[in-house]
Amino acid sequence: MPIEVETVQHEDAEIFGQLNGLVISPPHNRIFIKPYSNNTIRWSNILQLNLNGSLRLKKKAIALTICSAPLARILVEKKINYVDITYAKDTLKIKPGTTHKVHFERLTGSPLIIIYVSKVLPIYLANKVKENLGRTIKISALVEQIINENGLVKYKKSIRYVIPAEGLELKANDICEFSGHVTKINDAGPSYQLRLKHKIFERIAENKAKILIFRKNNLFCIKHHKDGITLNLYKDAKGHPMAYAPIPPILVNDSEKTLFDTGRRSIKSRVCVSPSDFNLELYNLFLVREERDLAKELIHRGIKVSLPDVRIRSGDLLLKENNAQIEITTIMPNSNKQKNGPHGSSGAHINARICEAYLRTKVLGVKSFFVILNQAWADYTWINDLIELIEPNVKVLFTNFTDKWQIDASKEIVRSLR
Repeated sequence: MPIEVETVQHEDAEIFGQLNGLVISPPHNRIFIKPYSNNTIRWSNILQLNLNGSLRLKKKAIALTICSAPLARILVEKKINYVDITYAKDTLKIKPGTTHKVHFERLTGSPLIIIYVSKVLPIYLANKVKENLGRTIKISALVEQIINENGLVKYKKSIRYVIPAEGLELKANDICEFSGHVTKINDAGPSYQLRLKHKIFERIAENKAKILIFRKNNLFCIKHHKDGITLNLYKDAKGHPMAYAPIPPILVNDSEKTLFDTGRRSIKSRVCVSPSDFNLELYNLFLVREERDLAKELIHRGIKVSLPDVRIRSGDLLLKENNAQIEITTIMPNSNKQKNGPHGSSGAHINARICEAYLRTKVLGVKSFFVILNQAWADYTWINDLIELIEPNVKVLFTNFTDKWQIDASKEIVRSLR
């Protein structure tokens, strides 16, 4: 005989059947399920999800936090704004209800579920939370009548994008390459994220541009696509941005999966993107005004300019086709001239920039390196002596950084490269 189970909406019954392999027949206000065996099946026993939660003091009340972005999105999509909560055997049982409002944090990124539970906790546990100011206490959370673990995994896969077809290419004229990290996240089954910290990805995330992520020659490639997903954006307490997006397991190679299986949580990767693909002017992505001004002028003169990777020490501007780099230093001489010598606090900075440029041409294979300094340094004998030792591969240019200085600097750079 079929088993009769009460539910609120017929669409819940359809989801219930799809997730648990059950045959379902209406009417709409009740559903009848026919299991594969004669075992008794109860709705609350099947639609269960065990998660780790944490308790902490928040706004003078005790808050339960559940770090499950997929479950948070399900609650939002199904408009489950209130739940009932009970406590038993060191576990908080949660099901759709009316007594506790569900709050969300970071809803535009990787959302957290927040529920205030002071009234349902035993006195000893509530006191323990209050005594541990600033720290969290772990607790088990049993979510019922919403989704089970298999269903959550299926849901996570359903919100991911489809791997693009072969032959998808980036625009070749302005491809930039950066560092990124693939991170494994255990959240009702393993999943993966691609995490990115360069300014260009912050811009793409802020513009909510749709992207596709694919992999070629072991490089992750990010391309604008109308059927893609958006990058999430997180900023730490100091305002440092990190963009991130879920990636399907097929984009993680076997060697990386092996490293994750041995306990690694994050693996460094290379990521490429074409700024023009997202209607971004490459020169606007440089962090410093002088860098932007010079990059714009060089591009105008037909020189291909690339952004440096923030995780790799190099010049401020890269001219990869010319195997050249440019370092811009606007620091002025100190009013105390004793500090402007090659080992003084100000002069040492200039000395280091010039010597590092020389090192990169002699040891690291950079063909040409340009160091741009403030005109005020041109009168120091030790700098002129040093310039004679390092030319011609390292060329030092002096400028006042005013009166469209970038025009004269770019002319000199272009002339030297030819």
